[in-house]
Amino acid sequence: GYEARRFQTNDAQIELEAFPKIREGTYADVAVAASPEASLYPKYRLQGDVYQSLPLGFEASIGYRHLQFGSGVDMGVVTLGKYLGNWYFTLRSFITPGVAGTSVSASGSVRRYFLDGAAYAGLRYGHGVSKEELRSANDIVLLASNTAAAEAAIVVGDRVEIGARGSVSQETRASRDDLWQYSVTTSVGFRF
Repeated sequence: GYEARRFQTNDAQIELEAFPKIREGTYADVAVAASPEASLYPKYRLQGDVYQSLPLGFEASIGYRHLQFGSGVDMGVVTLGKYLGNWYFTLRSFITPGVAGTSVSASGSVRRYFLDGAAYAGLRYGHGVSKEELRSANDIVLLASNTAAAEAAIVVGDRVEIGARGSVSQETRASRDDLWQYSVTTSVGFRF
């Protein structure tokens, strides 16, 4: 379950996620989430990714997301990861078709695992470009965003995961000053 508050608006979301094994070296990450109020979260969200282990410690995935905000948003995602000892390096791209064209984002992250995988700390940087239509199809502009984030988590007693994440984002806007957003998240999860 998630709880969010922005200014005077509160919202909640319930999510179920599973990691079924398909065969040796192949697994999926599937999730469904819903928000009764849908004031900050989408009304519902669907996620599906298939991961494949590759030689030399590489892992690749391809996936799909649907977020039901009004008319809905569909996204494709591709990921390439590499394990080096207790380190995991990831490159990921989201591809989002839209009326004004397709927006593409890319991010790179590094995560260091501790305590036999029961804890980690990581950093991420992402850059995206989207197209925005101002008044007509002739007025399309490219808008960029940049995000830097840090995260950490630890598993306590094999069942409870405690995490924290912080990020800062800068987004360009047409005919306006850049928008800066800061986020701090704490989480408690239960593994079963």
